[in-house]
Amino acid sequence: MATSFSTTQLEIQLGEDDDLLLEAESGWVEAQTSCDHLALLSSDLLHIPTPDTPCNRCEQPNENWLCLCCKVVLCSRYVNKHMLQHFQQTNHSVALSYRYNQNQLLVVAHLFEIQLGEDDDLLLGAESGWVEARTSCDHLALLASDLLHIPTPDTPCNRCHHPSESWLCLCCKDVLCSRFVNKHMLQHFQQSNHSVALSYSDLSIWCFVCEAYLDAQVIPQLRSVHDIAYTLKFGQAPPVRTVEFPKVEDNQADDTSGS
Repeated sequence: MATSFSTTQLEIQLGEDDDLLLEAESGWVEAQTSCDHLALLSSDLLHIPTPDTPCNRCEQPNENWLCLCCKVVLCSRYVNKHMLQHFQQTNHSVALSYRYNQNQLLVVAHLFEIQLGEDDDLLLGAESGWVEARTSCDHLALLASDLLHIPTPDTPCNRCHHPSESWLCLCCKDVLCSRFVNKHMLQHFQQSNHSVALSYSDLSIWCFVCEAYLDAQVIPQLRSVHDIAYTLKFGQAPPVRTVEFPKVEDNQADDTSGS
């Protein structure tokens, strides 16, 4: 029997210039399968700057984007908004985030012959953006009892004090850095078996055991902490998202007459 899923509906209230890159750096917007704005793409995208290239204007080392029209590397709206300004000045509208998603990492690994280790791959999905979030998880028993009071999103890693790319453990509320820094959240999971964490970069929630994103809008135990983290990060309530839950057609009722 086939299960039919209805499409998730998003009702997002976008503000002014700051919100032009909000969709690009969140996880709320479904990717399009076509685009009418590719005429200005660079003719040579086989040769691009390395992903560790800092912002060409402010030298910020991370949260950067590659303009696919002129190949300049500029920082995101979470830093100094230089990619947004670049678009507004040049109308170069297509950019690739150097905060790897899974498809991008495969391309970059091919171009630069990057060898990924086993431990590195544990957080690959957690920091991608191309993995469909799960609507259930069997590993929530260890969640902290008080997730209404959490550290602010600008809290540095509790071990190395790195100021960005940090995750919040939803089991003990420890804040630790990502695999792109010193892998302290990964180590924390390996040592404690605390498997559920929230990214302070894009507010995604990841389960290390499931090796998948978790949909905080569908899983009741996660919705409040996600909304609080959003409010702490952006200074306003999260956009309204109306979720239509999966519907299963039950054909068994037709068979009851014969029983």
